[in-house]
Amino acid sequence: MSKRRKQPTLPQTATRARSLKPWLFAAILIAATWLVYRPAASGAFLWDDNDYVSDNPALRSSDGLADIWFHPTASPQYYPVVFTTFWVEYALWGDNPHGYHEINILLHALSAILLWRIFRRLRVPGAPFAAAIFAVHPVMVESVAWITERKNTLSLLFYLASLYAYLRFAQSDAPSPAPGTPLEGKGEDLPPPQDPWPWYGASLLLFLFALGSKTVTASLPAAILLIFWWKRRLTTRHAALLLPFFAVGIAAGLFTSHLERAHVGASGPEWNYTLPQRLLIAGHAVWFYVAKLLVPWKLAFVYPKWPVDSHAAWPWLFPIGVVAVIAVLFALRNRIGRGPLVAVLFFVGTLVPALGFVNVYPMRYTFVADHYQYHASIGLIVLFAACLAVLVRREVARTAIASAIVLVLFIVTVVQSGIYKDQETLWTDTLKKNPNSWMVWTNLGHIAERQNPPDRVSAAARYRRALELAPNVAQTHYNVGLVHLNQGDIAGAARELEKAIEIEPRYADAYEMLGVTLMAEKKYDQAIAQFHKTLELEPRHAKARFDLGLALRDQDRLDDAARQFQAVLKLNPNDLAALRELANCRIKQGRFAEAADALGRLVELRPDNADGQFDLGAALLKLGRQEEAQDHLLKAFALKPELRRRLPHP
Repeated sequence: MSKRRKQPTLPQTATRARSLKPWLFAAILIAATWLVYRPAASGAFLWDDNDYVSDNPALRSSDGLADIWFHPTASPQYYPVVFTTFWVEYALWGDNPHGYHEINILLHALSAILLWRIFRRLRVPGAPFAAAIFAVHPVMVESVAWITERKNTLSLLFYLASLYAYLRFAQSDAPSPAPGTPLEGKGEDLPPPQDPWPWYGASLLLFLFALGSKTVTASLPAAILLIFWWKRRLTTRHAALLLPFFAVGIAAGLFTSHLERAHVGASGPEWNYTLPQRLLIAGHAVWFYVAKLLVPWKLAFVYPKWPVDSHAAWPWLFPIGVVAVIAVLFALRNRIGRGPLVAVLFFVGTLVPALGFVNVYPMRYTFVADHYQYHASIGLIVLFAACLAVLVRREVARTAIASAIVLVLFIVTVVQSGIYKDQETLWTDTLKKNPNSWMVWTNLGHIAERQNPPDRVSAAARYRRALELAPNVAQTHYNVGLVHLNQGDIAGAARELEKAIEIEPRYADAYEMLGVTLMAEKKYDQAIAQFHKTLELEPRHAKARFDLGLALRDQDRLDDAARQFQAVLKLNPNDLAALRELANCRIKQGRFAEAADALGRLVELRPDNADGQFDLGAALLKLGRQEEAQDHLLKAFALKPELRRRLPHP
């Protein structure tokens, strides 16, 4: 029997160098990610970032944190882990978008590092190359540069962390390479944990955090089964251990699907596709994402919708092609290994929630979006990196090719990041690539309206162009209705808003604005009915509740009006208009103590509000609090001297 050869002892300096090498590569990944996203890091809030962050009342109080977790409709989507991070960050940097951008970039970099460590453990060659591609690929820009997509960057980090923990629990992190499998490389072995169950618990907990960030991560247990099958370690034991993962994942997915329809609004004629049409959409989308990964050119924030004709023959080539690729890889699994099949199945399977089989809100204006493949892209990126490592044997040539690819991707991503610096740049770029998108014209109209002063002429022209492109979309009629209202055409506004409601009977904002038009005609009872309809659909609709308060005030129903303003303040304690109107109601009722409370809060928030200072002083005079009253009156006169004329003559 031969003796085992004794391994040579490495010098201490060599050992230290080997231990530092992973840390050096991790630092390089973080630095590259930080650099490539510099153009976006100083960018403004985009599109619905205001709904998620700056205009989200749930981020402004401790009660809001409870709402984030226990009231699923308190925020635009029920992802409590994401909104908890926003809640913490809002306390740190408020309405400054820079901090939110930097956190998104950091999360993306950490995911790239985890991806590298996981696939190195799984002995996939080219794992560092795969991590570098993921870190700097232009397709990822939409997820990283758009603050709203914290859902992606945070959920992927928890997803990968959960996967890592489960692999440690299962001790499949460094399995022996399967015979005849070319896509196996060097791995790294860790001593097995003495008690593996804490790793299982950590994996399940991290999976729950991932689901609380975005439910596309519900595919994780299926991905784990795929990895075990790939490594020939799939057993009934692990299938049983993953049942809790499947259970919570399915429950989260069903709940999110319900909220997409009932709360977000993903229902109506724009989502009425037959099953054959949805199969065509899905097949086309898969190849679209493959193409953008391979050639990330002309990336757009909103891509054009393609026609869906289930009676034509050629569109069926897309879904048939997907099935054919999977079938061929399955047939070749014993010759080329299971890795390519697993990578493709992971890619397609992770995409499934965004392929059109279930309604998601963006389907009203596009079938595809770069951020939809943020998680799924890992499958093809790792496969590409592994193929390069296997096919190019010479290390110098392999390193040169990989470096060139990463450099090109880096440059394209820097350019793509710059598109996300502000609303106008983003939508102008999108218009060049998708000139017939009603959504793009709508958002360009919003930009014109928000200018100082507002460019209402340009806004009106853009809204009307959107209506021409999409006459069957409720939002286009809603926006043109607002144009009529701004122009004083009450009848025209009512006509367009009623059309919007006809198309989309659950369009809460349209009911609210129809109520505003009726108020303009002093039809208060009818207006109140519209506001109640809005609140029936969206009980937390602050503007409808405020407008309802105004209508009740104009009917001299001051107690009822005050209750509505108080309800608005419960949603947003810093709503200046609601504080002002609540104070006005109490002043008219002679309830000066309550008026002083509301006005005190108002001037605390806005000390430069001269009228608020004056009215607070007047209310305090009524209460006999002379010194306090004089202090506020003097502040009011300093800000607005003409207020002295409002003082009663002795």
